[in-house]
Amino acid sequence: MKLKNSLSLVALVFISQSGLAIETTKPELIGVSSEHFFVPTGFDDNDNAQIVVSGNLPNSCYRVADPLVKVSHRQKKVYVKPQAYVYPSAWCLQVLVPFTQTLNLGVLNASTYEVVEVGPQDQQSSHGKMSIKKSMSNNADDFLYASVKSASVSHESGKNILSINGSLSGSCMHLKEVKVVHKTADVIEILPITELQGGSGCDQKAYTFDTKVELPKADTDAVLIHIRTLNGQSVNLVEDLS
Repeated sequence: MKLKNSLSLVALVFISQSGLAIETTKPELIGVSSEHFFVPTGFDDNDNAQIVVSGNLPNSCYRVADPLVKVSHRQKKVYVKPQAYVYPSAWCLQVLVPFTQTLNLGVLNASTYEVVEVGPQDQQSSHGKMSIKKSMSNNADDFLYASVKSASVSHESGKNILSINGSLSGSCMHLKEVKVVHKTADVIEILPITELQGGSGCDQKAYTFDTKVELPKADTDAVLIHIRTLNGQSVNLVEDLS
């Protein structure tokens, strides 16, 4: 019996390695629906503009894929089609699979763009406006931001507290303030503003920092916490702050 089982195992390994008996089917790329489109403010025409999409995939056989993004400068519209890969597994765990994606739109002309979602059947729905301002300087940003590595939200004594971890580029860079901007109901922008204090003893070593800031309450069940960072990207969290 042991010899028979061993021979069967050897045969299975041989067939698997030769590719004669095992066939795999590639996942199918399909359009999916989102639940929330978040449009941060404060972008100029020399910024990498961003929007954030979040939602839930229906089961564990889905994996999030890069969405299709098209910017029409003539129509003043940004088209976004969320997508996912579906794997042809015979067994799928029936749980929702949450996803959050930050979409880089690149440098846009100063104007107001409509943000449009393209659904699974190519139906279109509007998700508001994105205003791109004319930059007043050649600098990449209005402020010098800290490098942010991670962030999390906790609820302490009835307050929503945002904890931020990051780094400062040298001993002469200091965290001046963490500015909280709440212009739209579903987006809270966090600006970790730094300043340089000159001196002959400055070094270029990276220094870590941890700081906390209180977040305002929001009336919607999902709020984007959009944290700007030094490299032109952002750290994004979707939270319930109601």
